[in-house]
Amino acid sequence: MKEKNNFIDRLPDRLFWDVDRSKLDPEQHSRWLIERILMWGSLDDFKHLLAYYGWDEIVKVAKKSRQIDCKTASFVAHMTGTPKDEFLCYSTKQSNRKLWFY
Repeated sequence: MKEKNNFIDRLPDRLFWDVDRSKLDPEQHSRWLIERILMWGSLDDFKHLLAYYGWDEIVKVAKKSRQIDCKTASFVAHMTGTPKDEFLCYSTKQSNRKLWFY
């Protein structure tokens, strides 16, 4: 992990529409930042994320995350060689109720 102020400053404002970015700490809010960038960031944002946290931390967060979708988890799994079934999104799916048949 590197310069924390530089990391937050290099990310675009669109990722922080609901929070005050000046109060974010990359170490304290790492899970939130990793999930947000994986889901809503661009390729450049992901490159900054990877340079700051590294694959080990990204995989650790992605495996336990209920926020990321299966497509994002599949990308992380493919890039790191991690089995997909280790990601929470593949093991816990939201139940879909079927419509009643009258």
